[in-house]
Amino acid sequence: MMTRTHGVTGLAVWMSGDTLTRALDPHHPYYVTIAGALIAWAAAKAPDIDNPNSRPGRQANKLIPGMSDAIEAAFGHRGLTHWASTGIVNGIALGALAFLINPSLWWIGLAVIVGWLTHIAGDCCTYRGAPAYGPFNRNPVRLPYGYRIECGGPIEARIVYPLAFVWALSMSTMSVALAVFS
Repeated sequence: MMTRTHGVTGLAVWMSGDTLTRALDPHHPYYVTIAGALIAWAAAKAPDIDNPNSRPGRQANKLIPGMSDAIEAAFGHRGLTHWASTGIVNGIALGALAFLINPSLWWIGLAVIVGWLTHIAGDCCTYRGAPAYGPFNRNPVRLPYGYRIECGGPIEARIVYPLAFVWALSMSTMSVALAVFS
């Protein structure tokens, strides 16, 4: 999938969970909604740092020259960064660090996990799939043949991205409505 689709699906999944949380707890903090959405959006793009030609890969190479190239050389594209275990470990590590800074910030790790796993789930919908169960099983996980989509193809551009965008927008609107009217 393309970077923008990964970002908006990560945002949509975070906002769905946030809206449910707000429906159950009217005192749910606004900063968790806003910061969590931004973190999940960014984390949904992060696994592609292993591809120097992707937007996250180019940005990583600007930050630390050669970083994306080194990750690709060591693990290949859709290698280590596309394992569900990597997303979970990164989320737990960042959540623990945030918790040490302030215990009320534990949710940062959850936002990272949500975004990262959303990315992997999206890549599992493509022809190439993703090794979601790595390092235990490095075979790609993918949908049955007739249901796979082409990365950047017309189905992604004309159906998946617009639907994910509307989903994210509707969940955001519902979260705001619950905050205002409850």
